[in-house]
Amino acid sequence: MNKKYLMVSFEDPKIKKISEILGNNTCKKILDFLAEKESTKTDISKELKIPLNTVEYNVNKLDESGLIEKSKNYFWSTKGKKISVYKVSNKSIVISPKNSNKMKNILALLGISGLTAILIKLFSTNPPEIIYETKDFMGNTSDFTPELLTRASLAAPSTVELITTQPWFWFLIGAVGIGIIFLILNWKKL
Repeated sequence: MNKKYLMVSFEDPKIKKISEILGNNTCKKILDFLAEKESTKTDISKELKIPLNTVEYNVNKLDESGLIEKSKNYFWSTKGKKISVYKVSNKSIVISPKNSNKMKNILALLGISGLTAILIKLFSTNPPEIIYETKDFMGNTSDFTPELLTRASLAAPSTVELITTQPWFWFLIGAVGIGIIFLILNWKKL
């Protein structure tokens, strides 16, 4: 499947070819002509009144750069040669200042997060015991009473158990959530 865009960065050698093509009047005339209808090199030469060798040179440059492409249609010459028909490729040119691989960085971050979640799961099979104690205003410590623990457990019954028994799950949820927030905030920059 063909991409619908042509992405180049300032460091890409392809940008020099594209800038030469867009600065060339003959290439621009050929692009304008092909935007209206598909055509062969000979027809382009006749219609635009440009020498055939100039058309061949410029069409080859346009084809190499990806701005035009060979159509599925073709003709057979009287000598039995296949004659290609060219058309403008339906692509947008995207020029980025740097060749950034942000998506690769995001995928690496998610992979590391997943690996960390697995390691947390492996090493947290025995969750730590929680010691309940209070300090009064004098600094003396005393254990929670069973009655106080019962009331506290009614307030948040299962959330505390989930967090203490499955920290890997919550770590993974947080990492994926941060990744999604990052993607939303930087969507246009990617």
